Amino acid sequence: MPTFTVWRLAPDDPLIGEEPVRLNTALIDGRSTGAAGQYHRRQPLKLRNPANGRGALGYAMGGRVGRQDIRIGYETLNQLALQEGEPVEVRPATWTEMLGHYLRHPKGHVRLSMQLALLGVVLGLMGLVTGILSLVVSLL
Repeated sequence: MPTFTVWRLAPDDPLIGEEPVRLNTALIDGRSTGAAGQYHRRQPLKLRNPANGRGALGYAMGGRVGRQDIRIGYETLNQLALQEGEPVEVRPATWTEMLGHYLRHPKGHVRLSMQLALLGVVLGLMGLVTGILSLVVSLL
C-alpha cells in the first residue's frame, strides 16, 4: 500500500467541503487508461493512519503537491488523528467501504439519501420474491 506524507489543504481550495485528496498531477490518470500506479480522477480512496488504524474516505484529485505528498482537508486530518508531515497509507476504496462511509456520513442529507436507497433495494427485493412466489403458486 503506497504511503504518502500528509499536508492540510489550502484554505482557498475550491473543493474544501467535498473530501478531496490532492495528489501529484502525474499520479492522476485523466484518460482512465488504468496505468499501473496511477489513480483515476475522482476515484474513491481509502486513507489509513498506519499508527492507529483509523480510516477515512476521500476522492482523488490532481494538484501541485510533491510526488510523495498528499493534501487533505482539516476534518479528514482530525478523523485520521494525524498532524501535518505524518505518513498516511492510500489505496482505492472498495464498494463496501464506500457504502459504510455514506451510511455514517456526518452530513444528514447524505446519510438519509443512502438509507432511503437501501430501503428501496430491500423493498424491491421483497416485491420480487413475492412476485416469484405468487407466480410459482399460481402455476401449481
